[in-house]
Amino acid sequence: MVQNYWGGYCAVLHDHGRDELHLLRDPCGAGALYLLDAGEFTVFANDAEDLLAVDPELELDRTMFSAFLCQPRLVTARTGLANVREVLPGVALTLMRTGRREALLWQPSIREPQLDFVSGQSVLRRAVGRAASAWVGYSQQAGPIALRLSGGFDSTLVACALHHAGARDVSCFNEFLRTRQRATSAYSPASRPRR
Repeated sequence: MVQNYWGGYCAVLHDHGRDELHLLRDPCGAGALYLLDAGEFTVFANDAEDLLAVDPELELDRTMFSAFLCQPRLVTARTGLANVREVLPGVALTLMRTGRREALLWQPSIREPQLDFVSGQSVLRRAVGRAASAWVGYSQQAGPIALRLSGGFDSTLVACALHHAGARDVSCFNEFLRTRQRATSAYSPASRPRR
């Protein structure tokens, strides 16, 4: 099915011979698919709000909710609701009488040949430079750039690339959970203001 259909969908397929139910989510993740483990049965829905019809007393998963507020791009099967999980894009979840199993049905293929270190460095440098220049050009019309600095290598690289591309109006900020141990807590000297 994944090879023949592209776009936003969720599919439910029943294998009568094996008495298994297959739940599939499209690889681009356009359609949501949630599961609620409600005691003796499992409920699935495209909208998490529909699960309230089964269990109107769903509780908030405070840890996951807090993590999501700090990092909204966090992608995980865990949701902000206790006992509710999300089937991730490109995954097939098979429900059987004796349990369940997951299979990754699709992942991006790499068609480009692997480059040696020096060639890869050059290609990466040009790509980062073009992206930074595009952001600088956009910011000249749309306003300042907001850059989240984690203190790690990636965000420092972005800050340096923006500076090299001529960015003059960049607002940098940092966010973190109070309970998280920060492995990259020593901020990189490259991202400190110059005097």
